[in-house]
Amino acid sequence: SILQQQQQELQSPQQQQVLSMENSAASTPLSTEDVELITVGVIAMPKKIDSKPMQIILSQLRSVPHFHLFALPHDALMNDPIESWPACDVLIAFFSAGYPLEKVELYAKLHHPIMVNDLEKQHLLFDRRVVYDTLTRFKVPVPPYVFVDHLLHQASGDPAYILEREDFIVYNGVKISKPFVEKPRDSENHNIIVYFHSNDGGGSQHLFRKSKDHSSVFRADVTSIRRDSAYIYEEFINTAGTDLKVYAVGPHYAHCEARKSPVVDGKVMRDGEGKEIRFPVLLTAQEKLIAKKVVFAFKQTVCGFDLLRTPNISYVIDVNGWSFVKKSQKYNDDCASILQRMIQHGRAPPLLPPMAAPQADNDAPATPRPSRSFRPVLRGVFSLIRHADRTPKQKMKMKVTHEKFLKHFSLPCRVGAEIKFKSPRELQAILNIAQQLLSNAEGIKEDLLKLQQLQSVLTRWPLTGINRKVQIKATAVAETVMEDGSVVFKASEAQLILKWGGEVTQPGLDRAEALGRQFRMSLYRSEKKSELVRLHSMFHHDIKFYASTEGRVQMTAAAFSRGLLQLEGDLTPILVSLVRRDHVAHDLLDTLHDARSEMDAVKARLQEALRLDALPESIAELVAPAGPPAVLHALQKVGSPKASLGVLYKSVCALTKSMREALAKDPSLRLGEEETHVDILQRWEKLEHDFWDAKKGVYDISKIPDIYDSAKYDLLHNSHTPFVQAVVDVYPLAQALADVTVPSEYGITPKEKLSIALKTARLFIQKLLFDCMSVTGKETDEEQPFSREISHEVNWDDKDGSQRQIRSRYYFCSESHTHAFLNVLRYSNYGQLSPSSTWANAMARLDNIAELNYLTSITVRVYEQETEPPESPDRYFVRLDFSCGTELPEVDRLGLPNSYKVTPAFTLHERVNVATFEQHFKNLYKELDADTAVDESFRISLGEE
Repeated sequence: SILQQQQQELQSPQQQQVLSMENSAASTPLSTEDVELITVGVIAMPKKIDSKPMQIILSQLRSVPHFHLFALPHDALMNDPIESWPACDVLIAFFSAGYPLEKVELYAKLHHPIMVNDLEKQHLLFDRRVVYDTLTRFKVPVPPYVFVDHLLHQASGDPAYILEREDFIVYNGVKISKPFVEKPRDSENHNIIVYFHSNDGGGSQHLFRKSKDHSSVFRADVTSIRRDSAYIYEEFINTAGTDLKVYAVGPHYAHCEARKSPVVDGKVMRDGEGKEIRFPVLLTAQEKLIAKKVVFAFKQTVCGFDLLRTPNISYVIDVNGWSFVKKSQKYNDDCASILQRMIQHGRAPPLLPPMAAPQADNDAPATPRPSRSFRPVLRGVFSLIRHADRTPKQKMKMKVTHEKFLKHFSLPCRVGAEIKFKSPRELQAILNIAQQLLSNAEGIKEDLLKLQQLQSVLTRWPLTGINRKVQIKATAVAETVMEDGSVVFKASEAQLILKWGGEVTQPGLDRAEALGRQFRMSLYRSEKKSELVRLHSMFHHDIKFYASTEGRVQMTAAAFSRGLLQLEGDLTPILVSLVRRDHVAHDLLDTLHDARSEMDAVKARLQEALRLDALPESIAELVAPAGPPAVLHALQKVGSPKASLGVLYKSVCALTKSMREALAKDPSLRLGEEETHVDILQRWEKLEHDFWDAKKGVYDISKIPDIYDSAKYDLLHNSHTPFVQAVVDVYPLAQALADVTVPSEYGITPKEKLSIALKTARLFIQKLLFDCMSVTGKETDEEQPFSREISHEVNWDDKDGSQRQIRSRYYFCSESHTHAFLNVLRYSNYGQLSPSSTWANAMARLDNIAELNYLTSITVRVYEQETEPPESPDRYFVRLDFSCGTELPEVDRLGLPNSYKVTPAFTLHERVNVATFEQHFKNLYKELDADTAVDESFRISLGEE
């Protein structure tokens, strides 16, 4: 009813005159005897008239009996008076660069033709603010935005009209946080900028009219908004790297194409004819209504507009006026047919009723039906991947009681409440507190040495936020009487945890990108082996990336996607456009859920066992009673743990001494990854200090992985230094001890390993089952917290599967989740679902793999066997593959070229039908929940997938 009211308001007197013809014209075909000669005038710029789509459409209109069609010559358009132009009954006229719109408007007032596209309304399209206001009035969704006329404010002498901070702006009380988009008011100005949040690396992507094969460029140095004109500032809408171009012809027809968003990498993908590659997709019911409203709002029968699709809603971000599809014969035919019927019936365009003639609702190109393949067809790829090579992680803990720290907790506070500080502004606040306390240290209870270290780490590099964070966790609370007399609990003591390092290295990014290319080459081959699926078209291939909140994980995901999708350019816009990093990804990949207490108990037992002076066989009974062989082999290398810990400590001390001497002797010595002399010395001196607890007289077993990580890092990146031999002396024993402690932290007995793994990976496995069932066209029979993702799929209900796509999901995580998922497979009798020699051989190989190194991957592939009946449980089956990641450093090859490639994946299991796969995990969790009290806090809704 609203739409009908809007339609009536838009009707001109001329349009209302043809209303009486509606019913009869809609149902009664016109005979050629009843139709008088209709003159159709085309007044546009030569470039538009001469374009291939326009020529095809005009050619078809010329072939209609009783149509007389003329195109006004360019010289007459620009130089002759309108009185000399021929009259017409129907006018096709539209603006483009250099077009004398006002002159053509005077011509229309002189002859009063029916206008296919209203001329007066075309003025609205010149101003982006007016476009957004018009769309809003017609209830067409647009992104949240503010409009700022900087020159107007500057002229009025108001210097504080807008508040700009590093990661947001505030105007008229409205806050727009980065990433946000800055658009000039002038619609003909295509110099648009997307500003990125400092947590994502900062900088900005500068969009412009396509020039050759580029449409944008990344600028790391531009972070401040422009203030030289009037701009719209709108929220950046994440669309998984795609834009939709919609081409409406009247209110009942719309053709939609998707393309790679220019924000992703700025690379324009073109076909053999030099045209930008686009793919037809289906419009949703909401989007079809949007198309109708856009036509009504601007009175443009032939009209193009840009759409951003999200799971819940689609937003219009630009209206272009007269636009044609570049390469679609079907669209050309449909457009000509619709215009012909409009003209024949003498009907004003917005009033045309629904037609039985061409509809674009299913305007995806028809795909030839393939013959059924005897070979299984790939339908889904779901991979869990550990992050790439990183710098050593470092951590410092300190007790804090000062009010400046504790005031950050909200009231009421409880023990265990936690606050994270990661953005530059938040880290600067913590740094300010540390500096204030150090400047006036009298009476404070905080450890001064640790306050100095806090200050040192936060001032060592520019505050970027992506690879440093501070956590403050309440450890004690006390009742406090407030000013209003109420009593609340406030934090009285807390633990501050500073984490730094752990940044992904450049070689790590290179290997992640290479791994993406490897996945593309090995998994997505077409029937012609020389061809690859065009994965840059995410809309044509249903592909998504998830990453946990750690910076190294997110950058790994961005680099991998760059290789997988054949992208170019900086990683920041790729990360922002393609990688999901919100609370959903955090819950899937970042949390241990209710496994932490069980893991803490295991770690405590490991601490006790590895401090004993006993033979390896005795220690094995305590830390690896059922193996695996890799741990038992490492224990043989360790010998007596107590003695080996002493040897390792002495080796670390010798390394720090050798390092100090080497760096003092050669102050210009360059270190890997731009690490400074101070950084590397502090890193090893801190390990030396923390490894031996002088007060308790024991070694801290939890530092073994950190020592091993540092030694491995220096062998990879600092093997050229004079102190490398001292690193070599540390590495083998640190590696053997880490090969015992790290896998054992995730459980000592098989039952513990399975329990911890199931708890850690619960939500990820639930999501994996959702993925697997989705490719079969079915869903699990349990209630799922997942709903649809942003997707641009073709018809999913086709009977023969000819239009079915590959669904791919890549999940990037830290080491814990790769251990968890692998342990679920190893210790849940997965191989018994379908016994095979492949599984037995794979388990034998896994038994001898001690470390899940960087870029470890576990990949689940779902295939369809088309020769099986549709309802057969064997029609869809799962295959599992595994790679233990990057090759480890070889001590005997130090200084020699070594690419440290990712080890090739091998098959864990080749075939289990999807229904059995799903039931297996459901049974595991049913048994787990029956044995333990389930923490319901993890059963949160993940919102839109």
